[in-house]
Amino acid sequence: MQTRIFLIVSGLLFLTFSVKSQEQGVTLIHVDTLKIVPDTIKRGEGLNGKFVGYRTYLVNKEIYQPKEGYNKIITTDGKIYLEGKYVFIDSAYKRIGLFKFYNEKGILDYTQDFNSDIRIYYVDSGVKKSEGMVNRSGERIGVWVCYYPTGIIKSQGELKGTLKKGLWKYFDKNGKLDNKVVYKDWTGSSGDKDC
Repeated sequence: MQTRIFLIVSGLLFLTFSVKSQEQGVTLIHVDTLKIVPDTIKRGEGLNGKFVGYRTYLVNKEIYQPKEGYNKIITTDGKIYLEGKYVFIDSAYKRIGLFKFYNEKGILDYTQDFNSDIRIYYVDSGVKKSEGMVNRSGERIGVWVCYYPTGIIKSQGELKGTLKKGLWKYFDKNGKLDNKVVYKDWTGSSGDKDC
């Protein structure tokens, strides 16, 4: 009997604390585990401008279940994978605001503001590496700025994926303009996260 009363009182205290926490603006965090499962995709292919047929490719698919509100997704070995806020709109969960994405070591890789589509990459020490805008598929677009590990601007110019266009400025480690290069018709290549 005393155990039952204790459980009822504990439950009421928990409910009261939960309501008070929400009133005080405490963010509730949903945690789920990332699962990687094998999957296939079909892709139409062509040869010399003519459709040949569909080909099936094996891919790894990421599965986790977001919920409305702030989410933390972790890997099966306990490392953080991503964190940010989801909202439920038009029968789907959509990312809003600032999200943090982590590499396989659980170290911050990049952040992305899904309201402005600004993405910032970081080196393992947490120092900003590069920043600029991305489109909805994550491809770099527009002006991007890259930094030395000291935080001084290394280069800046317009990107489309890994291709450069227009005037690019390159700076030495002291921040002094070192070189200018004009790229025409989306030429020149940049590394995956470098510019």
